[in-house]
Amino acid sequence: MLDKKIIINADDFGLSASVNQAIIDVFLRGNLTSATLMVNMPGTEHAVALARQHPGLSVGLHFCLTEGYAVTGVSSLTDASGRFFPRKIQLARCASGKVRLADIRAEFCAQAAFFARHQLPMAHLDSHQHIHMTPLVFMAILPQINRLGVPIRLAYSSLSLSWLWTRPIRFFKQTLLRGLTTVYKILLRVPTNDALVSVHDIDKNSYDVNDYVQLIFHSRGRCVELFIHPYRQGDDLNALYADCWEEHAQFIEKCYAEHHVLANEVVAEKLEGKVTVYAKI
Repeated sequence: MLDKKIIINADDFGLSASVNQAIIDVFLRGNLTSATLMVNMPGTEHAVALARQHPGLSVGLHFCLTEGYAVTGVSSLTDASGRFFPRKIQLARCASGKVRLADIRAEFCAQAAFFARHQLPMAHLDSHQHIHMTPLVFMAILPQINRLGVPIRLAYSSLSLSWLWTRPIRFFKQTLLRGLTTVYKILLRVPTNDALVSVHDIDKNSYDVNDYVQLIFHSRGRCVELFIHPYRQGDDLNALYADCWEEHAQFIEKCYAEHHVLANEVVAEKLEGKVTVYAKI
């Protein structure tokens, strides 16, 4: 067995009831150790109820600045209705100085406070669409992260030299994330992962057990997070993306494929390493 600690985390807990149920399906199959909760989405309260029903599921914060409505209301992070700008627009606003540090910090504190208010232990934290890896966002919330003292996921993802020719945008994005991760590790005073892997980095639309096994086998570092997005089809999910389905369709189809494998096959037991949670790294 490889000397690795493997965390299997489901993102988007709270996105919708159907997604929540998909995550619980995978947890009950034994292929999941933790999930990170979006506290500003339609399925949030449903997710909290499920977490209470399944206390063995470790739950962290999936900090969100790119989807749904802000907990703190209208700010430089939102439009006039209080809805977060989509990721590309939010990143552009961060880069152009249109986002205030105080607004990022206030929103992070408000989302983190949700856990204490609901008496739900925060096991660790990450973010929706890796928004916390953006330098402006990271530096805005760094003092709060260190003060909370809970582990954080960093996006030190896999990188293939062949992407330089086949997927150049992704190659440069992953190269940037790896560089930022190196710097952030120096600044953080909390535990982090050493690598982050996902089947979404594989050029396939359907997956099998071996895909997950190979991801872990080829990953580097002592602590590896396999982050997953199991979705189930549901009217609530369709309604959530009714105005932008085409934009999200490919990603969602891959999420359906993840659920199909992870809710029906035994994956965790076949991974070479010790499957655990952030609290035990």
